[in-house]
Amino acid sequence: MQMDPASREQPRRILFVDAYDSFTNNIVSLLETKLPAKVTVVHLDAHIPDLGNFLEPFDAVVVGPGPGNPTLPEDIGFISQIWSLPEAQVRPTFGICLGFQSLSLASGATVGRLTQPRHGIVTEILHKGQSIFNGVGGIEATQYHSLHVDIGHPIQTRRAVSWPSELWLPTKECPLLKPLAWDCGDLVNGAVLMGVQHLERPFWGVQFHPESACTNAECIKVIENWWAEACRWNDERRGLLERCQKSSLFPLLEDWSWDNLHGKHDLQWSRIRAGSLTVPDICEAMKVQEGDAIILDSAVTREGVGRYSIIGFIMPNRTIRVTYNVESHKVFIGNEWLEVLNEDLRKYGSDIWQYLAHFMEKHKVEGGDPESPFWGGLMGFISYEAGLETIGVSQPHGAARARAPRPDLSFAFVERSIVIDHQAGQVYVQSLIPHDTTWIEMTQKEVQTSAIGSNIRKIKNDKKRVAEYLRHAKVVEGPREEDYRQRVRQCQESIRAGDSYELCLTGQTTISMPRVDPDNMPWTLYKNLRKRNPAPFAAYIRLGSATVLSSSPERFLCWDRTGTCQLRPIKGTVKKTKDMTKILATDILNTPKERAENLMILDLIRHDLHGVVGSGNVHVQKLMGIEEYKTVFQLVSVIEGRLPQGDEPAAEKKDGEENKRDASLPTGLDVLAASLPPGSMTGAPKRRSCQILKELENNAPRGIYSGVIGYLDVGGAGDFSVVIRTAYKWDDESYELETPIELETPAPTPAPLSRSLSSSTSRAGGSGTANGNVWHIGAGGAITGLSDDKAEWEEMRTKLDSALSSF
Repeated sequence: MQMDPASREQPRRILFVDAYDSFTNNIVSLLETKLPAKVTVVHLDAHIPDLGNFLEPFDAVVVGPGPGNPTLPEDIGFISQIWSLPEAQVRPTFGICLGFQSLSLASGATVGRLTQPRHGIVTEILHKGQSIFNGVGGIEATQYHSLHVDIGHPIQTRRAVSWPSELWLPTKECPLLKPLAWDCGDLVNGAVLMGVQHLERPFWGVQFHPESACTNAECIKVIENWWAEACRWNDERRGLLERCQKSSLFPLLEDWSWDNLHGKHDLQWSRIRAGSLTVPDICEAMKVQEGDAIILDSAVTREGVGRYSIIGFIMPNRTIRVTYNVESHKVFIGNEWLEVLNEDLRKYGSDIWQYLAHFMEKHKVEGGDPESPFWGGLMGFISYEAGLETIGVSQPHGAARARAPRPDLSFAFVERSIVIDHQAGQVYVQSLIPHDTTWIEMTQKEVQTSAIGSNIRKIKNDKKRVAEYLRHAKVVEGPREEDYRQRVRQCQESIRAGDSYELCLTGQTTISMPRVDPDNMPWTLYKNLRKRNPAPFAAYIRLGSATVLSSSPERFLCWDRTGTCQLRPIKGTVKKTKDMTKILATDILNTPKERAENLMILDLIRHDLHGVVGSGNVHVQKLMGIEEYKTVFQLVSVIEGRLPQGDEPAAEKKDGEENKRDASLPTGLDVLAASLPPGSMTGAPKRRSCQILKELENNAPRGIYSGVIGYLDVGGAGDFSVVIRTAYKWDDESYELETPIELETPAPTPAPLSRSLSSSTSRAGGSGTANGNVWHIGAGGAITGLSDDKAEWEEMRTKLDSALSSF
């Protein structure tokens, strides 16, 4: 549509009120790419003593969506004041979802629960082309709401089958609200009001989400129409507003002064043919698994992922360890550099993300083969609780965490590495240590002379050893069917109340094994898991006191050295059986319930990515495609973004953000920090959903499960997977078990466990016999208003079994 000339004179300013929603940045991107305006974001609970004066620099206001109920002061903040400002201080305002409900409530409507919540559901919106719908065609729009607005209209009160003639007229109860749009296709909920205009003030609102990836392009015209109305109102009633210079929210950090710990890095590398060698072949030839190591193993390639495997060598008394604990807010650096680095850290507080950013900047390297995704750098894991810290959610205080605090972030700076390119059949042998050509030559010979055939007898012996070892495995704790299904129903109650759109409920199973591992049994167990459940993002980690065996199918986030970022959320799972074909699985996964699960997380991730890479730099590469794995079929979306390069503007930080680093240009590490914890493991909106899940999961920490595993490359790239289909243990944890628990036996409530937890001092690094042997395996699923508690239990067990089968 054509914009008024006055609206093009210079960029104007929009204030966006963020209700801690996980789609905010998608809306900001829509506004900034479709309108000649700059958007400033402020949270609904910001301290604003004089709202009228605060709004003076802005041409218009957009009140965004969010969790909660507009009748509750804690859920609405200062939003309710916007509708009652003196006429001279009023600004044209557009409400979306919660903002729409708040506007309607202030205008005499009531807000109540829908019979059936609508989250991630795409429907046709009925309108008459009036007001902000002028010139708009057929709208297909995504809805995310549990509550609805009741203006006392006959179509709502009488549930009329046919449309009353007064469908577009105000009601007696709300004489100043003109209905602009309805959803009349829902037989369960009846007609649901989708859009309104205030007849005396410049207020408009819609219940649906115009920014969603599955909302069609006609909704853009609604936004453009609103902006034209807002500019016209300003020009006629108030004249053009004075512009205010935007000031930086956060000061620049001073430069770091400490030198490179090992002097200048000198990247050396060699490339050879891989032949038919596997990752276990190379690891065993090099004896990698006999000490601490990090192995990112693409055990299978699927849908363009899983091309590379990376073997990171950890050298005793040399490899730098970086660990962080969210309870103490302390960063620990291993070996003799502890005091030096802690002195530097005191300059910047305990912001682990600032530290990692400066660490990687100091260790930046050029000159490696561009086809190798990893030249060296930090490899390790980040826990779910470290992710909670980034969004301001207080930490769980479960018994296990209180007894034995664990590292929530654990990285090793890998200087020697092997990268296997499974697609090209190449092996890269690499070192960052100066004059390390001898190691590269020796390693190259070891890889080339590794004999696969000699391992046949070893594989047979492994099977016998595993079978004997696993006879002693006992499940000591795990989800019970009735308890899990009850929590599913509690999730749905929170969804119906409007506190969340989707909740990723999880539970963990604990397995007690023989106290001492014979002959490096964790590595043998990993190979067993790898064979039973091959995955593109498998991993074996022995780092400090942690051992991790992962067969994750889900990439969380990757970025390359040119600034392209990609996230691949998985939501929607069907168990693979002899009768389950891909065609049948596709039919099941393309149902409204499964697609809604995926769409909500897709839109959440777009929000996270927009917040760093800026408006207009995010697109959906794959929308809900079906991918096949050995044990399951999954619904996968792919979202990509482009980090600003050169003169491209970075995204403006929101008011009150925790991360205060203000680098000239954002990096992949900024995207990582902004995206944790993984949206596919939380639900949406992320912050409120995590608070709800913390209570439903009895404040028990998830630990490494639901976190991420991956690397930060010295060349500027990064890649992380979601920690699912994974078993992990801590050296200093053990159970003294009297009676094992049968996992399959349902009980009305969790039975008391006949066991005790003991801790002992464990080694800080290196190899050796573990003091404890207790494995944890987590599993869960996304709960929506359309979920069935029995089906959710079965889906969770399908996921659990894929990792549990190795035990």
